[in-house]
Amino acid sequence: MVALTLCCATVRRGTDEGARALDTVVSYQPVGEVPSCARYALRRGAGGLSFVERSPLGVETDFPVHWVDPAGDHFAIWDAPAAASEGFAREVWIPGDRRQPAYLFVYRAGLYELRESGGVKRPVPVIPIEARAKLEPLQVPPL
Repeated sequence: MVALTLCCATVRRGTDEGARALDTVVSYQPVGEVPSCARYALRRGAGGLSFVERSPLGVETDFPVHWVDPAGDHFAIWDAPAAASEGFAREVWIPGDRRQPAYLFVYRAGLYELRESGGVKRPVPVIPIEARAKLEPLQVPPL
């Protein structure tokens, strides 16, 4: 399974030059415990893949991909503070088949550990946690 790490995120407005330089691979509409107007997308740019969260106010946050499985068909992205006790962490699992939904997980402080994976620390829950939201694909690339 591939995991993408969401750390060192970049915040920008959706209308700047950087936003236009990215190609959207797939767009998602969340179903679950997230703001109803939030949108998500997997994009490809000069630096590789990134997962983008667009707030209801139009502010976009890019999370670069840090982990992909050897076959390149599953991605995970995570965003975590420097220490597990400092706050919540988020992880997104994206299947290689872009027609399938992705899943957003949110781990509360104290309920995850930061473990080394592929040269970066990723959040790993200490107890099983259900996805906060299912991300339904809206725009799917052709087969």
